[in-house]
Amino acid sequence: MAATEWNWAQLDVSENLQVYVRACLERYDLSPSRVDLGGNIQLAWSFSSDLPPAPLCAEFLAHQVVSEAPFPVHFCLGKRLPEDCQAWIDVGAFRPLQANPRMLDARLLQEGYESSGLFQFHRHYFAQDPHTPEHWAQTYGLIVASAFPHCIAPFLQDDYKGWQEDAGLRHFIRGLLSLGWHPRHVAGVMAPRLGSWEIADLAARCSAGLLQQGLDQLEGFDCASVCRLGYCPPQPRCPQSLEDLRGHLSTGSWQP
Repeated sequence: MAATEWNWAQLDVSENLQVYVRACLERYDLSPSRVDLGGNIQLAWSFSSDLPPAPLCAEFLAHQVVSEAPFPVHFCLGKRLPEDCQAWIDVGAFRPLQANPRMLDARLLQEGYESSGLFQFHRHYFAQDPHTPEHWAQTYGLIVASAFPHCIAPFLQDDYKGWQEDAGLRHFIRGLLSLGWHPRHVAGVMAPRLGSWEIADLAARCSAGLLQQGLDQLEGFDCASVCRLGYCPPQPRCPQSLEDLRGHLSTGSWQP
């Protein structure tokens, strides 16, 4: 069967998470189509308009792994991992390896996903259309940096160092969500600066989904931590601290 007829997903995980991934797959009576050395677990099933996109189901599985692992798990956003990262999971394989996969029956997974809070969040996320690329310069490109807290404003530079790190992407997404931005427009702001809509869309959707589902405890979203990361200038004079903005992330209009 040609690759275009398959609905692909791939979970790349650190070795210490493989047991939790397998437990999740067994819950939905799934067997990986392929497992590579290094923890790349590939899923594939026959494409059908009745089934949700495989990457969204992979994100659903990843949420369960994050919630069930007894230690912190880093959810990869497509850029450099933190140096002290011990456990990580990545759903961002845009071109999974293709090795004549077995067709999986994904009906139980579909039922689990479509009854989840993440499914409701995804409906909210995709209901908002971002500005199209031909309009980026006249929309996202005209954002005034001075309107943002000092630790967020530098990200509006195209070549800012924070764009090269998962920690930077997560901070920027948290910051704009706390200010009431819809996550799909957050992805729109990021896309021209990252040079990739796919990475921006993945990062914004996954970060916002983790927050909305209560899996992101906002560790590091405080002024002292952000200063240590180098995203905040010395002695900033912001009208609101990040601690003040944390509350907006649980009640903000960005949620469904």
